[in-house]
Amino acid sequence: MRVVIRFGSRIRHPYLPDCVATPAVETEGPGKHTALSGTVSQLMEAAARGVRASRAVFVVRGIQHPFLAEREREAVWRMFQVPVFTVLLGALGKPLAFECEAQEGLHVTVNCLAGAGWAAFFEEGERPTCTVAAPIESGLCECGRAGHRLVAPLGAVRRRPVRPEVLSQAAEGIA
Repeated sequence: MRVVIRFGSRIRHPYLPDCVATPAVETEGPGKHTALSGTVSQLMEAAARGVRASRAVFVVRGIQHPFLAEREREAVWRMFQVPVFTVLLGALGKPLAFECEAQEGLHVTVNCLAGAGWAAFFEEGERPTCTVAAPIESGLCECGRAGHRLVAPLGAVRRRPVRPEVLSQAAEGIA
């Protein structure tokens, strides 16, 4: 039995707004799409079916492994020969961060609280829905955009949620 994980609506990259990605799991047979999105394995399966992208490929990552390994990026590039961007989805399936054309980290698109080597994301409400073990850099990216970016080459999920007192102390430090 084949299990297909659906990530909700089609991904629209905030830095490429005219490039709405077709989920790789929704493609059938050979065909060309403006952009594709999916996990590395979903994209590989689509490429094997003859699916192509003309502008970009958005590789969907989860909080367990937020960054794309260089060998994975190279494999996706070889399959489609278009720019490859990482999109980090949170615990609720919402985009948390997007990779820009400079590929110097993942630009954060939702509220987060960051500490030394971790970031807690607030997809909805006042409680964090997920935490990623990766440092956050603030300031100007090489792409020219200001803001917060996840920058660690190897991110990982914290096995335990961040303790409330740590979040409180971090929040007091920002205020």
